[in-house]
Amino acid sequence: KLNTANAYYYFGNAFFNQGASDSSYYYYLKAEKLFLNTNQYKILADIYLNKSRIQVRINDVSGAEKSAILSLKNARKANDKLLEYDALTNLGIVSNETENYYDAIDYHNKALKTSEDNNLNLDYFLREVSLNNLGNTYQKLKKFNDAIFYFKKALENNRLQKLKPRLYA
Repeated sequence: KLNTANAYYYFGNAFFNQGASDSSYYYYLKAEKLFLNTNQYKILADIYLNKSRIQVRINDVSGAEKSAILSLKNARKANDKLLEYDALTNLGIVSNETENYYDAIDYHNKALKTSEDNNLNLDYFLREVSLNNLGNTYQKLKKFNDAIFYFKKALENNRLQKLKPRLYA
């Protein structure tokens, strides 16, 4: 049973990485059903996170929110701070999509705190991603001074322009 679940999970990841949302979602659903009554919380968190990302792409925002919340719960059970950060960030993105900007700010602040408190993946600039997300949210609220504050704070990292030019721009 676990071997089959893992196979479905890997198929889901392979299709997800190729951008084949429908196939990846199909395999994630099959894997999810088999993993549900196990203690494979990290895998479940990842499945729910990727399902949420797919649901955002196809404008299923209520499904995306539900999947992201399940991802967050499983990430916390697994004590996986990176997955927790990703779930919080995705919840912020979903909240932006539904124009729940103050919820988005709350989620992005929680993601920022998680990245800072746990020194997460400095090479991926997760702190700066969260700061940028906060800036974007304040920009949507037309609170431009707040937006500029967060954008400038993200740009304080001297390594950003050289190592992550898309984020810097």
